[in-house]
Amino acid sequence: MIMKSRHIVLLFPLALLLSCRQPDTIELTDPSGPVPLLGIEHNIYLHVGDKETLTLAYTGREHTWAIDKPEIASLDQSGNLVGKALGDAIVTVTYKGMSDVVTCRVHVVPDDYISLRMACVPTVWVEGGTFVKGHADYEANPLEEVTVPSFRMAVCKMTRNVISNGLGYQMSSLPDEGVAVTMTYSQAREIVRLVSQKTGLKCRFPTDAEWEWAARGGKLSKGYRYAGSNNEADLDQGSFGYQVGTKMPNELGLYDMSFGPAEWISEDMQAGASDAKVTEPWVRNTSALKTGTLRLVFNP
Repeated sequence: MIMKSRHIVLLFPLALLLSCRQPDTIELTDPSGPVPLLGIEHNIYLHVGDKETLTLAYTGREHTWAIDKPEIASLDQSGNLVGKALGDAIVTVTYKGMSDVVTCRVHVVPDDYISLRMACVPTVWVEGGTFVKGHADYEANPLEEVTVPSFRMAVCKMTRNVISNGLGYQMSSLPDEGVAVTMTYSQAREIVRLVSQKTGLKCRFPTDAEWEWAARGGKLSKGYRYAGSNNEADLDQGSFGYQVGTKMPNELGLYDMSFGPAEWISEDMQAGASDAKVTEPWVRNTSALKTGTLRLVFNP
């Protein structure tokens, strides 16, 4: 595993600090530009061995760094943070003679979580195999035996938290925190590019065959009617704006692959946004798609 060393600046409103009031918002800045985070706490995601440097934008008053679980991550008085073991810890900054206490929540995550520093993308390994894709009753998606190589896939669809906090990418159509978002073809393509750029990994859309193989449960498939269950109530969120990962996962641990907004796939990129088609278990939707959700795939 490649160990990463990065630098993060914590910005605090000067007027609020001087008046000894708790700041209402905090910003976290990385080399690609400012990423606003709402609330008092930051969230930082790193792997064991990864390094982050936390720097206070306002350093005019004496302050002290502390961490509640040094066995999870080490922290020195220069703000140097190193992941040591899986788990969560809280960094606290206190100012001498002031009532302000600024906190930062640290998450040391497994290697199969793709870290975007202020957000992360949990993934699962999908072992490849051969299967018959498509549906006998749908001409647009005929039965066909295909072989799919192994790949890594995101557990959930992209959320506002990942897009805004992890990438600093602003979309005016974003709904509430934590829900799956719909996006245009151009927006989805730009998000894929940003994730690849930020992580150094080859991120892409799933292919039609990869998506269906994963939705069916891959080699762990139990032959359910839907992705993970025969019961629609186990899976249907009931609306297009929903919290991801709250319903039953499929055999691979993937959430929300049945019902809800359709997901972009690589064939949509080849077709172009004007006549793109989307995947639904287990058929291709033949109607044109203007917006869809995104589930990332990472090459081995």
